[in-house]
Amino acid sequence: MANTAPTNISLSATQVAEMTGNGNLVATLSTLDPDAGNTFTYSLIDNAGGRFAISGNTLVVANGVGLDFEQATSHSITVRSTDQGGLFVDKVISISVTDINPEMLSATTPNITIVGGAGNDHIYAYYAIEGDDNLYGGAGDDTLNGGGGTDHIYGGSGNDLIFGTGSAPKSFYGDEGDDRFTLNFGGTGSIDGGIGYDTVYLALNGTFGTLTFTDVEELHASVSSSLATVEATVAQLAAFSKIDLGSASITIRLKGTGGSLDFASSMESGRMVDVDARDVTSAIQIAAGNGIYRVFGSNQDDVIRGGLGNDKIDGGLGNDIAEFSGAANAYSIRWTDTGLMVSNGTGDTDTLTNIETLRFLSGTPTTVAVSSLIGALTDADASEDIIPEMSAIGTPVGITARAIDSTGDAVTYSLTNNANGLFSIDATSGVVRLAAEINYEDFYYAPEVTILATSADGSSTEKTYAIAIGDVNEAPFGLTLASEGVAEGSPTDNVAGILEAWDYDQNDYLTFSLLDDADGRFYIFGYGIHVKDGVRLDYEQAASHSVTVRVTDPGGLFIDKTFVIAVTDVAEENLTGDAANNTLVGGVGNDTFDGGAGNDTLSGGGGNDTYIVDSSKDIVNEIAGQGTSDTVKASVSYALAATTDIEVLGTTNAAATTAINLSGNAIAQTITGNAGANVLNGRGGADTLRGGGGNDTYIVDSSNDSVVELTGQGTDCVHAASSYALQSGASVELLKTALFASTDAIDLCGNELAQTIHGNAGFNCIRGGAGNDSLFGFGGNDRS
Repeated sequence: MANTAPTNISLSATQVAEMTGNGNLVATLSTLDPDAGNTFTYSLIDNAGGRFAISGNTLVVANGVGLDFEQATSHSITVRSTDQGGLFVDKVISISVTDINPEMLSATTPNITIVGGAGNDHIYAYYAIEGDDNLYGGAGDDTLNGGGGTDHIYGGSGNDLIFGTGSAPKSFYGDEGDDRFTLNFGGTGSIDGGIGYDTVYLALNGTFGTLTFTDVEELHASVSSSLATVEATVAQLAAFSKIDLGSASITIRLKGTGGSLDFASSMESGRMVDVDARDVTSAIQIAAGNGIYRVFGSNQDDVIRGGLGNDKIDGGLGNDIAEFSGAANAYSIRWTDTGLMVSNGTGDTDTLTNIETLRFLSGTPTTVAVSSLIGALTDADASEDIIPEMSAIGTPVGITARAIDSTGDAVTYSLTNNANGLFSIDATSGVVRLAAEINYEDFYYAPEVTILATSADGSSTEKTYAIAIGDVNEAPFGLTLASEGVAEGSPTDNVAGILEAWDYDQNDYLTFSLLDDADGRFYIFGYGIHVKDGVRLDYEQAASHSVTVRVTDPGGLFIDKTFVIAVTDVAEENLTGDAANNTLVGGVGNDTFDGGAGNDTLSGGGGNDTYIVDSSKDIVNEIAGQGTSDTVKASVSYALAATTDIEVLGTTNAAATTAINLSGNAIAQTITGNAGANVLNGRGGADTLRGGGGNDTYIVDSSNDSVVELTGQGTDCVHAASSYALQSGASVELLKTALFASTDAIDLCGNELAQTIHGNAGFNCIRGGAGNDSLFGFGGNDRS
């Protein structure tokens, strides 16, 4: 049987909501065919400009953005149904588009045109690719975002939010309502707010570009803190009645032609903004606002009016006018180093440079030519501005102020800063003089004076000068000695005190010396007084000594001062002399004296003192009652002075074999020799004589003298000047009278040891005692 073509196509639905998402189902397709059991394939011969597509036996949305009720309420498509034999049927079908209110649309393709409805629509262009989009908000408070690309956005009636990005040209029109435009670029294009109060939010990247603004009222510019300058034209800024640059401190650099800018009413206060019109090609009029800090005019004839606060105005080239809101007599006008200062009564001061005319606007405007004011202040004295320290009050400092009034008015001079009273000025001559004592070392900087020259017309000029202070060498002062005294007998180099002195010349190195060193007792090293001869520091001789110190600066100036250094007592002194003839005096303690070389005088006090002598001419002074065991140790033969109260006399080295002879005095002593051949002489008193090793000789003059000689300590001899008996155990080999020819009756008695005993020419009683003795009577009637 022959195949027959299909005869009709049916759709389950023929309408779709506007902006339906891609891939969404529109309708299910079915085919009428005489041949039972045929299968069919569907395709679109006309897909309504890509808005629809076939998926199996269904019709789906292919481009939902193209389904816009406000642009077209329906679209025609042509559907073809083909059977398995290749025969087909075509059918034109109208798909109606239903309205969605409000619309919420994010485009999925670039270069689109979307028209909103009467509701509050949200329409967003495709974000992935910059397209040239046309967005129409229609009625309602719409949100329209064209993204990048060359976009045309029309808000329509209502309070619309319009967004744009990128640098491609834009055309935004707000139409009716209070619209808000938000852009993150400064590029090309136009923004027309239309009817209503419209606001522009602009994220600046350094320039406004060539944007034009029409019927917009408010600008909020977001400026990066790292951005120093923003470029704009006069026309761009003049379009706004309110300008807010955020918290940035920034310079607005004006470009293009001039015109009028009223920042006084438009600029938000509290900003730190500089306006630079030096690149503007024609004259400009600027009224600075509270946020304007500094204004640079163009190279034309500009008119610039400062706002509240302390403004800096530079007119640039041309004949420029600076305007002020009050009357001329409400302002003070003064030249300074930085320019012409114009101050009102509330503390606001504008600083003007390159301004030719002042205009005061209160009542009938008054103009003042800057050239008619007092001229700049100069120094007519060509000499250096310096004053040596310690100069007499009234000395000129090298400054003579001069200011000329072009109209011939008289000029008077005063100091608005006199450096805390250091300087004064002659009101007529302008000569600055020293008014108080001045010291170079009191200043780490050159003090400054500010001179004010005032014309009879009220204008003034001011200038600040630094006055150097010349350094003059000054003598040291404040010489002091910190000393707690020095102990008697202190070693050489011990510190006796620390010196300190001051000098106004702070960098001076001071040198200390001794004019009087207490007869060689002290010396100076650095800033310390040290012991030079401690032997002569003897509390018992002098409790203090005076020294005279000189301190000298590098310039040779000096001061002298005498100090007293106390000598402190040492309870048990250990005094050592030197090669000189020293005098050493002890105290109340157990002192030790060593005179050293030289013929020394050693004087003890209370206590049991020890004297070391090395010269037979050394003198030992010890008063009776000043100790119970005072000792003299001799390294040479030595005899005690008759009045010296010494209890012990011996040698410095008991093992030495040097022959040393020792003699006592009328006071009882213990006299001890060394291992050499000693002669020990008690010389009165009940003495104890110890010979030690060697062949010793003992001279006794009292039966109470005691000779101690151990066995084996040499061949020893006792010379008796009076009757005498050897003590038991005394190993003496020879006992004899002191003078052989004497006729004094002297009795001699040995001990249990063997002795040889000699009498004299008198009547002697000679007894050997035990032992094998040899007795010699010699002259006289002797007995045994």
